[in-house]
Amino acid sequence: MRRDYPLKYAKETVQKDEHGRVISYHLQIDFAWDDSTDFPKKKERVIPKEIKRERVERNPLQKNIIPPKLEWVREYCKQRHNKINPKTFYDWNSSKGWMIGKNRMKDWQAAIRTWEQRDEQSSNNNHPPIFDDGTKYVWNPKRECYVHPITGIKFIP
Repeated sequence: MRRDYPLKYAKETVQKDEHGRVISYHLQIDFAWDDSTDFPKKKERVIPKEIKRERVERNPLQKNIIPPKLEWVREYCKQRHNKINPKTFYDWNSSKGWMIGKNRMKDWQAAIRTWEQRDEQSSNNNHPPIFDDGTKYVWNPKRECYVHPITGIKFIP
């Protein structure tokens, strides 16, 4: 929405050098403001009491309260059927002040999921490569056997 305000005065200042070229140009505009001029105001957001949402009670596991209670960590690990020791997870993060690097932990459930992924990756490292007649075979967790890394041929002892 465009409004035209009453112009009080406009002053133009031009500086020129000895050859008549413009060095600087300044335009000053002043408007005649008075109390009758109404400016658009920010709309205040009013929510009627009927529309306000009621608080919904949630399971404490759904809240990201840092630090969580050890019982919550135990229950979450039990729900996920993982091999993570909840006490170890709790003690480790307590010793670090529930910090990840220089940042405060935001989601302890995501941290548990990360521990699960790292546990799966480290379980793959429990299978060292096998060498048979100079050929290297590596563990394939999907096939649960040793395979040649390039051809994918299964190792048969």
